[in-house]
Amino acid sequence: MSKDAEISVVSEHNVRCPDCQKDDGLEIDVVIETSGLIVPTGVEVSDDAIRVAPWDTNTSCRCRHCGWNGLLRDCEILLQVPEVA
Repeated sequence: MSKDAEISVVSEHNVRCPDCQKDDGLEIDVVIETSGLIVPTGVEVSDDAIRVAPWDTNTSCRCRHCGWNGLLRDCEILLQVPEVA
């Protein structure tokens, strides 16, 4: 990829909405994991203890633009392989 090429969801993750074809409005459900220290007033959580759990193609997904709902695997763009003559 050239230095001037634009980074997008398509270029980085190879997905876009299967209905409206936009890639900038896909939302996925993620799990935030953390650990905390139990203290007399409750729980203290430090910023460095927070991480996003891994997600994959079976993750629920929806499009903010058109309202499409499904799984992230349904958004994958099939790469066109040129035919060899």
